[in-house]
Amino acid sequence: MNNADLLEAREVLVSLQQSAQYSMRNAEIAANLALNEQSAHTTLT
Repeated sequence: MNNADLLEAREVLVSLQQSAQYSMRNAEIAANLALNEQSAHTTLT
């Protein structure tokens, strides 16, 4: 592989990592919001 190919592959991997981080953050936010709402599965005190 030449340097251009390696750079392109690195950019793809960095983008995938960022997407995964955003997805995890969104999941954390969704979980926190769900915990803030009363439901049959949770009790707020």
